[in-house]
Amino acid sequence: MAIENPAMVRLLLPYAPSVNVIWRRGRNCTYKTKAAVEYGERVLAERSRLFPDSEIVFSGWVTVDMTLHPKRPKKTAVDWAVENCRRQDVDACVKVVLDSLQHARVFEDDRQVVMQRSCIGEAVSGGGITVVVRAADKWFEHLESPSDSAAFPVKGLANGG
Repeated sequence: MAIENPAMVRLLLPYAPSVNVIWRRGRNCTYKTKAAVEYGERVLAERSRLFPDSEIVFSGWVTVDMTLHPKRPKKTAVDWAVENCRRQDVDACVKVVLDSLQHARVFEDDRQVVMQRSCIGEAVSGGGITVVVRAADKWFEHLESPSDSAAFPVKGLANGG
């Protein structure tokens, strides 16, 4: 059962493993690594803590914003900066987070995501990711104006039909 018209869900998650290390190839199969499975379980636990009575949080279109917080160095100088922190590329964990949100039933399928943005935020102790999922009334709601329709090269998609 989905929650009736949730406006927004904010999850504070640990730093995700990079997409470069979530899949491994065996003799005749491809499988998720232990790190990827454990991360999915942590996301599920956080979602269950916030919405214990809901099977699915969002059943319609959604937007997803991710702020990656690099791990703050233990020995910090007065003038430390995010640029000096060791961190993943801004897009390295996007697929892992989206797959984990789907596994945690924040949404039914990651095809519901009509817009995803990610950025680097402030460094924090231990690192982490702030994920904000918002309901989108229409899949094209994120467009600022009709002139933005050039972002959608497929004929008919920009105007909803």
